[in-house]
Amino acid sequence: MSKLLEELLKRGFKAKIRNKNIFVNLSLFSFPVSITHNAELNTYELKMEYWRYIVVMIGLSINVVIGFVYENVALSFFILAIVLCQPIGLYIAKSRAKALAEYLSSVNGEART
Repeated sequence: MSKLLEELLKRGFKAKIRNKNIFVNLSLFSFPVSITHNAELNTYELKMEYWRYIVVMIGLSINVVIGFVYENVALSFFILAIVLCQPIGLYIAKSRAKALAEYLSSVNGEART
């Protein structure tokens, strides 16, 4: 795992090791993705946890509705802007994860041979 972390850092990814997983922060607006090692297949797996985006969007959407009910319009519009930016952050993370996934597939190909 430490060799992979060093290679990711050389390639410009912002990565850290925590609990035997590598977490890579792809952008300012996205949650980190994790890289785990599958010992049975001797491969690295990229995991994007979409549930985080869903939980944040649902929670903030509820805050928007509550804000409009209690006539806190300015704060509600601000939170609504954040809710609408979440899919953009998800798109950015997904597009940047492609390069990371391609690199991991090349590493996995080298590990199998």
